[in-house]
Amino acid sequence: MRNPNKRDWKALHSFYENLMELDDFLALYPELSREQLARVARCSIHVCNRWFMESETRRSPTEAHRLRFSIAHFVWQMEQIEPPDFQELRQIYREMKKK
Repeated sequence: MRNPNKRDWKALHSFYENLMELDDFLALYPELSREQLARVARCSIHVCNRWFMESETRRSPTEAHRLRFSIAHFVWQMEQIEPPDFQELRQIYREMKKK
């Protein structure tokens, strides 16, 4: 694995400038379950459920969670527009790494 270059750091910085809010993320992916949302955010289902509470104990996603929403959105957008050849190349790479 290579070290990040200047372009990589610039791309990561752009994610921090445009953190995605929970409501915006869910509007784009309404079929996402809370379990899946917790996996995307890398948090427990308990933490995720607190984002939807209607009481004083309600919490909001942290900056780290919102960054994960932004990254997931980017990855899923790329998945939709990339050529099938790229997916095949990824599969070959995964097979190779398992050996």
